[in-house]
Amino acid sequence: QAKTFFSKTDKERLEGNKAFIEVWDRIIADPRILLYPFDSLKEISVLRPADKHFLLITWNIPRSDGSHNYFGYLLVNNVRKVKQGFLRSKTVSNYETYKLIDRSVTVKSPETYVGSPEKWFGMLYTQLIECDGYYTLLGWDGNDRMTQRKFVDALYFKSNGDPVFGKDIFRFPKRNPRRLMFECSQEVNMSLRYNEKQNRIIFS
Repeated sequence: QAKTFFSKTDKERLEGNKAFIEVWDRIIADPRILLYPFDSLKEISVLRPADKHFLLITWNIPRSDGSHNYFGYLLVNNVRKVKQGFLRSKTVSNYETYKLIDRSVTVKSPETYVGSPEKWFGMLYTQLIECDGYYTLLGWDGNDRMTQRKFVDALYFKSNGDPVFGKDIFRFPKRNPRRLMFECSQEVNMSLRYNEKQNRIIFS
């Protein structure tokens, strides 16, 4: 893990990350991962809703040019899909495992982009909010040397159980975004968080 995140060169970090992914591939093959608290991980984000419908794992690898590569897994409780024979990926007990493939470098309009796990707009997710029929995700993207971006993203599941990132839940005049994006200088400390008591997302 240390070689993955703290090596001095891009090559060393990416090589370390390949080995790191191999470890995760073995870990997620064990059904006990669904019960593990992951409370000792610092560089990895692990989010799980109260309904335990899925486990969302994300992390980032910084590059020397200031950009970041994002990686992750989504483990979904798709008991109904398993019974109906819809599975197209690996199964852990009653869970379906998706590897998140970051395609953000090809996306020209992040706010209107809708993607599957295989065509994911990569970011490091920091907070999860359970909503009616979908899940709101707060995320961070290092972007480049000049700016960083923070997102209010959405995850929902189609009637057949397939996960989708990006949803038309935001209401703005003459706009219909699938996620919200805030871009600011790397020198600025922008706050984006969910206040549970007020039941609202606050940014500053």
